[in-house]
Amino acid sequence: MVQVGRNFAGELAHDQQAAIFKLPGFIEEMVKRGGGATRRAQGFYKRIKSDKGTEFLTLDPKTFEYRPRREAQFASLAAVAKLGDPSERLRALCAASDKAGVFVWKHLSALLCYSANRVPEIADDIVTIDQAMRWGYNHELGPFETWDALGVRETVERLEKEGRRSAPTCGRPARGRQDFLLRETRRQAFLL
Repeated sequence: MVQVGRNFAGELAHDQQAAIFKLPGFIEEMVKRGGGATRRAQGFYKRIKSDKGTEFLTLDPKTFEYRPRREAQFASLAAVAKLGDPSERLRALCAASDKAGVFVWKHLSALLCYSANRVPEIADDIVTIDQAMRWGYNHELGPFETWDALGVRETVERLEKEGRRSAPTCGRPARGRQDFLLRETRRQAFLL
């Protein structure tokens, strides 16, 4: 992960989002301490054998000590876990005002804007980008399917309200349509 981040930072030095590839200080410190360098090394987690069997401890980024894992408890995550449809889950989670909802919206909206700004540069069409994200990263929805799930018009309005810009493409998905993708049986087509 560290080497990938460093490679991206070097290769994408002039990219508008180059700052996101700067590794957080605690990751650099973890690597300095020998964490994450090999498969057996300690990193974010440490595997230990105990009389209970194998246990995993979690790295505390403030103290660099390992502690027992604690499950995060967020009402929004518990609520969306009950929803089967990925589009419904995304809409509900991005609308949530708790820490998890704010985190998801911040990072997901940045990915959506970045993907929309890169359409002509990284792929000839948005279906290819969606497929790459689903197939390569095991996402349930690609970025443009996510735009559609959240509502293109609603997402653009929210970004503008927050003082953020989306790609010009996102303001006009398709000849009077409200979404980017036209779904047919077993086929997708993009509409711009």
